[in-house]
This record gives sequence, C-alpha cells and structure tokens, in this order.
Amino acid sequence: MNKKSIEALDNTAKSLAEQEQWQEAAHTLARAAKAAPQDVWRWKLITEWHLRSGDPKAAVCGLEQALKLNQTATQSVRIELWLALAEAYLSAQNWKAGAEACSEILRLDSRHHSALELLATVHLQTNELENAVDVMEQLLAISPRDPLHRLKLATLLQLQGKLGEASLEFQRVLELYPGMPFTEDASEAVDALDRLQTQQILMLAAEQNSFRLHLERHFDRALLESGFYLSENGRESLRHMVADVNTDTVSAPPRFH
Repeated sequence: MNKKSIEALDNTAKSLAEQEQWQEAAHTLARAAKAAPQDVWRWKLITEWHLRSGDPKAAVCGLEQALKLNQTATQSVRIELWLALAEAYLSAQNWKAGAEACSEILRLDSRHHSALELLATVHLQTNELENAVDVMEQLLAISPRDPLHRLKLATLLQLQGKLGEASLEFQRVLELYPGMPFTEDASEAVDALDRLQTQQILMLAAEQNSFRLHLERHFDRALLESGFYLSENGRESLRHMVADVNTDTVSAPPRFH
C-alpha cells in the first residue's frame, strides 16, 4: 500500500471518529496500521476508539497484532506498544495479563516509570500489598522527591497495618512538601495514626509489665524497638499519659487484704 492510500485511510478513519462511529473508525485505521506497523500512534488511536466503543477485548487484540508485526522493531517502539497493551489489559480488569505486560517492559527497561506505576496498581487491585510496597519503593528509588509516590507508599503501609512506618512516610511528605494541597491529607493521616498507635501502646503497656517499665525508663527507645513512630505532638501527648499513669500508681494508697 502506497503513502497516498494510507493517508486516504487515515482521513476516512478520522472522519468516522468525528461522527463517533468508533468501531468503523478503528477497523478502517487498522488497515493503514498494518501497512505501516512501526507507526505506533495509529495502534494507540485504534485502542482508544475500541475502548470508547466499550470493546476492551478488541483493543487488546489490536495491540497483540501490533506487537507481532513489530517483532524486529526498535526497543522504544516495542516498549510503547507493550505499555499500551498493559493499559488495555487494566481497562479490561485482566490483572494477570496486565502484570505480564508490565514485566515485559521491565525486562527491556528495568527502570521504566510508567510500567512500575501500572504494576503497583495491579498488585493493589489483587490485594498483593507487599508486592505493591516493593514496587513503590522502587519508584521512590528512581524518583525520591515524588510526593505522590511517597503518599501511595504511606497508604499501602497503613493498609498493611504497619502504622509506625506509614506515619513516618506521611511525616516525610509534610517535611518535604510544606504548603502543598495534599499535605492536609497527610497531616490528617498523621493525627489519625498517632491516635491509633497511642491506643496500641497503652494496651501493650497494660498487658506487658516489661514493656511498661521500658517505656517509663527509655521512652523513645521503647517506641522505636516496638515499631511505633509517632509525631512530635503524638510523642509528647503519650509521654504525659505515661507520666500521669505513673503518678496515679505511686500515689495510690496500699491495699490491705
């Protein structure tokens, strides 16, 4: 197919899309895409039109065909197609296939930002929280000052029940990005985690005499060794509670039996 014929198909497909005839537009553009398979933009547009028509399966099939036709293409072309395929799988809620597509991208480029973000989404959707945390930590290693990655990591840690680690990450957000719109959410999360951890600490102190004594004598070390991490305000509040309990215990009159 010559260049003029391909351009004619492009124009026809565009006209059909303007009339919101998404399936017809996609099928028309697919003819041009097969004639020039290295032009990724057509495959991505075909995918978009299939998804607009509510047919994610057709979107996936088109991209799978694109990859077959581009087996000898450059790495960047293949990565772009794999990424579009991963997104299509996620649109179809095919989490396993989406994870496999992301893995293909990461095999070609282990630090590919978008592939790691999609993979974290897959792990969250499949409730593989530990894997999601691992991926978010990889993203932070690549982009250590990305606030949204740190917020997501903090939220994942909280979902795992790792309240101290989650609080630490939320506090880092507050320290690194003061005044940003999302810091209010981080501040509220820190306050909530302070309350939850304080309850846990007081319960543990009531149940375990050794922990209570350690808390009274080596306050900060006791918290750290037990995996708790409160904000400065949270620590001060807890310190007063512990002191009040101590005072009540000392001042209580002896009991006679």
